[in-house]
Amino acid sequence: MKGSILQFLTFLSLVALPVSGTWKERVHPEIEFPDYILSRPKLSSCAKVPTEQQCRTFCKLPVECRSGHYCCTALCGNICMRLE
Repeated sequence: MKGSILQFLTFLSLVALPVSGTWKERVHPEIEFPDYILSRPKLSSCAKVPTEQQCRTFCKLPVECRSGHYCCTALCGNICMRLE
């Protein structure tokens, strides 16, 4: 009796395995991500210590900074600094 119950439970778990699928099959492959998410450039550290006012201009990408500035990593976060 115990052997048949164990065999039945094993059979059920093996049958349910292909039905549930994998995580990759559940995610929709047709979802397209913008290029800036996939190829995010690595930011270099700032050439000098930023001032308190410079620490208020946060950025995630170089394109977020205005002309003549670049996005770099400082102690206060990613900020826009003027090119020297």
